[in-house]
Amino acid sequence: MGERQLLAVGCALVSALGLLPAQGPVYRERWGYMFLERLRAEVWRGLLGRDAATRSKVADLLAKPGQGLPFVAPAQALAALRGVEADPAFLLRATVGVFSLPEVCDPIAQNEVCRKLNASVFLPFTVEAPGAISFAVEARDRGGAVQYSVVLTENTSVPDLRQARPAAIVPCEELADGTYELVVRTLLDGEAPRSTDPVLRVKFHVLRGYQQRSEAALGLVRQLGPQLSALPRALLEGMAAEVSRAYIGEAFDHETDAPGDLTRLEAALENLREGRHVLHGLLGDVPTGLPTGASKIACVLRLGEGRNPASSPTPRPLVVVAGGAPSYDITALRPSAPAARSPRWLAAELATFGKGQPWDVAFLESPGGGRNYADQLREALKSLRELWAVGDRPILLVCEREAAAVVGLQLAALRSQLQGLVLLGSGGMPAQVLDGLGTLPVRIGMLQGYPSSDGLRRALDYVALRRSEKQWQGDFALLPGEEPAWPFGLRAYAPAITTFVAGVVGG
Repeated sequence: MGERQLLAVGCALVSALGLLPAQGPVYRERWGYMFLERLRAEVWRGLLGRDAATRSKVADLLAKPGQGLPFVAPAQALAALRGVEADPAFLLRATVGVFSLPEVCDPIAQNEVCRKLNASVFLPFTVEAPGAISFAVEARDRGGAVQYSVVLTENTSVPDLRQARPAAIVPCEELADGTYELVVRTLLDGEAPRSTDPVLRVKFHVLRGYQQRSEAALGLVRQLGPQLSALPRALLEGMAAEVSRAYIGEAFDHETDAPGDLTRLEAALENLREGRHVLHGLLGDVPTGLPTGASKIACVLRLGEGRNPASSPTPRPLVVVAGGAPSYDITALRPSAPAARSPRWLAAELATFGKGQPWDVAFLESPGGGRNYADQLREALKSLRELWAVGDRPILLVCEREAAAVVGLQLAALRSQLQGLVLLGSGGMPAQVLDGLGTLPVRIGMLQGYPSSDGLRRALDYVALRRSEKQWQGDFALLPGEEPAWPFGLRAYAPAITTFVAGVVGG
């Protein structure tokens, strides 16, 4: 199927509502999981500034198994933070999602359905409806002015919502190019959400010429990619993958930045046409890819003035962050999609990490999808060394949950490549590996109620025993601070990790 046909299918999915379920449960599950992640992020924001007792209570709530209803625990946590009960109305409003397609509306697109926003409200999981459901839908500009509004009252039962049948079509012909917000309020028996209830908000864009520009850029990638060596080809195709995702209507990660993704890809193509490094002139967080043998791994490079590998005069210390896999709850029940967690989530969660510091930062895709992550990680580190021209200089690695578990098992093989190591929530090592750490600085962080943290506790106990016997010469210690809720390890420990990195590599 050609690029144009893929775009037409992606745009038509919501307009032709009967076709949406035919896209398959995997497609729908990825969208549902994205809204679960966004709900957790709302819980994190609600935790900021709260006391230790509140943080511990929320961590306990999030540690409860979902029993097939993964939105319940974060909804209860959010309700607790807002001082209310997670009653059926609160839970329903916390679970509602929306397929908002296309991600970028193009009023001059050749395909007519791509000229307007098609928003289908859906429930990723079945929950109770404590009243007749309807939806007040608004499209707002950056200043908050309402540009479109409608109340959806038809096809709004729970079975209908499971099939994404209620739909709003937002005309975009009169909207200026820019970013807009879609606001969806769930009404029950005509009553608006209470002030403490969740309200669904997602961004979308209007950009004239998006379809034509995307097709042209993706076509050039197909032409130029095979002519490049492995690293620049992976960087280029990694940026193209982000454009392709939005183009065919797959769920975004964290927040949509589809126009930015296209602009970055166009800049990379222009660099190649002019004989420059593919990353020349790019700044900020750049979602891309790295070669890992016969495959690629998604990554986000945090670039800035003086820290772009295309222009940096001297190599600097490099910190690589790898996160945990997608999970519905603490039991590690996985969604079918996404198979791996995008590094865009990590970059958003650690939005200030490394900024203004004398080290470079890269975020890696999580384990998942049946890949040999240990091999991928080794190859990714090799590619990052080539990219930043650091030679054999060791790297400081920060891992959480599943990524930490892989590194713990492979640490003997990775040891020579590392300048320092942080393991969060997992990564327990046998005694012989701990004894072989030598002077490698290692810091660990527990996650409250997370079962794999027990392996780290046993490692800490072993080190304490060896130290009491005067047999320990290493640098293995617990990160300072309380144990955070399991989804929030990197965010909660970020200040302590920054201090540790600065102590190891300087800054």
